[in-house]
Amino acid sequence: MGEAFMSYHPNRLIREYNDRKMAKWIGFYLSEHSTAMQNEDNKQTSVYYIKPTMSAEAITRTIEDALLHTKRISVQLNEVDQEGHAFEDISGSIAGYDTQSLFIFQENGEISKIQTDMINHVSILNSHKWSAIQ
Repeated sequence: MGEAFMSYHPNRLIREYNDRKMAKWIGFYLSEHSTAMQNEDNKQTSVYYIKPTMSAEAITRTIEDALLHTKRISVQLNEVDQEGHAFEDISGSIAGYDTQSLFIFQENGEISKIQTDMINHVSILNSHKWSAIQ
């Protein structure tokens, strides 16, 4: 690789430069790209089923419990895709709320605004204590 790299250049150091690090970088990029493509493929082939519809009272109680005890929640919206499957749940901690909206702070750093009348199902996620992790 070093022989063909800029073999026409007048500077001897540039002509004899061995570009090993670029080759390693390209290998790293390709493996990272392959992983990202596989994750995207898995996301597109995932099927999410519709959970049982909760009453407004049950949704409110679950959200209040999560707020009082600072628990993480998972919210399924009452929307479906073209094939009749639910979308992926929105998971995270409650960042705030108002009369018609709920703000969820997700693990990826985004804050999602959810209209409360669009909620189909809410569940509290199990949290693991850091001291129990081995």
